[in-house]
Amino acid sequence: FFLHTTQTKNPKENLYYISPMISSIVFVNMKGDILIYRAYKDDITRPETLNFCTRIIARKENKESPVVNIDGANFIHVTVKDVTLVATTKSNVNAVMAFHFLY
Repeated sequence: FFLHTTQTKNPKENLYYISPMISSIVFVNMKGDILIYRAYKDDITRPETLNFCTRIIARKENKESPVVNIDGANFIHVTVKDVTLVATTKSNVNAVMAFHFLY
């Protein structure tokens, strides 16, 4: 998921390009409590994620925008029933792929 490699025909230029990927997947309840937290990269810390949960989810501001940037960290979220699924990243990921994965 989110891994893309390219190869060229010239063997000397046969470089692998790894596209940006999400840093973590978080499941949050409507109170802003983290239910499941899975980190794939270490660029976004758990306190940054908790900051998002208290500022956006607990205050019920998650309906305003599905993509939120807080201090350089991007939070892509989708709410399904009473659970909010969040993908976090500090890199330039493909937001549509992240939404497709979350939903």
